[in-house]
Amino acid sequence: MTDLYHKALGKLLFYPYDDYHIKGPYLAGSEVKQTDVFLGTVRLQSWTCEEFSLEHRWFNFSADAILEAIVAEQGLRLEILLSGNLEMAWGSLDWRPLQAGQYWFSNFSATRLQFQPSSAPQILVVYLPESWYDQLAANGPFFQENQFYALVPEMLTVLDDLMHHDYTPNLHRIFYEKCCRDLLFHHLLIYGPKPILPENEPVPAFVLEADAIISADLTRHYRIEELAQMVGTNTTYLKKAFKQYFKQGVFDRLQELRLQQAREQLLQTNMSIKDIAMEAGYQHVANFTNAFRKRFGMSPSKWRGEKGM
Repeated sequence: MTDLYHKALGKLLFYPYDDYHIKGPYLAGSEVKQTDVFLGTVRLQSWTCEEFSLEHRWFNFSADAILEAIVAEQGLRLEILLSGNLEMAWGSLDWRPLQAGQYWFSNFSATRLQFQPSSAPQILVVYLPESWYDQLAANGPFFQENQFYALVPEMLTVLDDLMHHDYTPNLHRIFYEKCCRDLLFHHLLIYGPKPILPENEPVPAFVLEADAIISADLTRHYRIEELAQMVGTNTTYLKKAFKQYFKQGVFDRLQELRLQQAREQLLQTNMSIKDIAMEAGYQHVANFTNAFRKRFGMSPSKWRGEKGM
């Protein structure tokens, strides 16, 4: 579905890759391909049916790299940065930084991607059929071009289910369609034509700015007064708007982002649980274990043992 190009290497050539070697997020039932070049590794997982398609892209580079992604399919795509960070540009637009937990809609056929060493970003792409687009746009525009959105907790749960399920192949299509529709449902609920703030006010830019600040350094704990000052508002309005926008408070959002980071580190690194807990802002492993179990239904060690297989 996607062709990747490097300025010096040209089109990257992929070869089949055994899915049992994959540790971490996996699109069950997909065709898996990988390429190893001097600057790193790229792996694509592609799942398709006659109505819609899914694609998981994983990048891991040892040096700065720029790739161009060319998509053959026409139409709208939902693209989600599951982990890592990168910079992205469409057409003649400037580079824009992206952090894990952001997503966007695109119908550009060509996208430029810029990677930093060891970031290992993962992108999930949903190729939306025209019939879905018509349903989504029935009440007016449901997204803004070149706008990045923040995943809400309900969407994070859907993505976790989608990338870590063990359903049999005969259920894949039904399950994947459900997951894709759930993602779109929660997007419409939060960002759709019907505003969630009183009196039809648009969502203030400072809310997204505040979220970007706490997402940029999950080890730091901002005081609400400090965060409000940084984005140019007062604490009362920030807390009220943030809760209406994300359906959770500022510090609940920070904890959610930390636990999501910890979950990915358990799957993709050999870091000790103590070190992961420290990076997630927990001084005591027991507190981290309790929070992790409450969010994901099992302890960190059990998660690493079961999901990392």
